[in-house]
Amino acid sequence: MKLLKDPILNQFQNRLEKYKKKIDTVYLFGSRARGDERPDSDYDLLVVVPATDLKLREKLYGIAWDILLKTGRVISFKFIQKKEFDHLSKIPTPFMENLQREGIKIG
Repeated sequence: MKLLKDPILNQFQNRLEKYKKKIDTVYLFGSRARGDERPDSDYDLLVVVPATDLKLREKLYGIAWDILLKTGRVISFKFIQKKEFDHLSKIPTPFMENLQREGIKIG
């Protein structure tokens, strides 16, 4: 699988490991999930969390910043609470339809 060979995602997933109890799921979406990315495409991640946690957000943005400084690659986040994610999963919105069709669970 291509994503397993992606060094940016591997680096992010390794650093994410210590926060896994505070995160329900992480999805890759957008061009990198579809496989039509350009070399300068960012990594779009949807982070599903049990509850709003500003300290967790700060930590994940810190990881993304470190990766940016080391590699020049941008990781972009969207955060959503699990109950809202479950609710939106039942509504036919373009974002959720795309996520269900193209999104890749990475964490």
